[in-house]
Amino acid sequence: MTKLAASRFGGQVMGMWFLSIALGNNLAGQLATEYDAGNLASLPALFFKIFAWGAVGGGIMLALNVPLKRLMAGSK
Repeated sequence: MTKLAASRFGGQVMGMWFLSIALGNNLAGQLATEYDAGNLASLPALFFKIFAWGAVGGGIMLALNVPLKRLMAGSK
């Protein structure tokens, strides 16, 4: 992450990286609150929500793949 940022913004970029991890954990916790051990019929909807959020995240990463590779052309 810090290879794409200017050297003076390295700390901010790492902070945003950790913030994204925290938001992902928060989303996972919110999805887990919908789990009801007594109602197994609710599991397919929960699994679909987990799949949908994963597909959205994967789509965003695929969309950002080409621009990020272009930005990283000179870095190793």
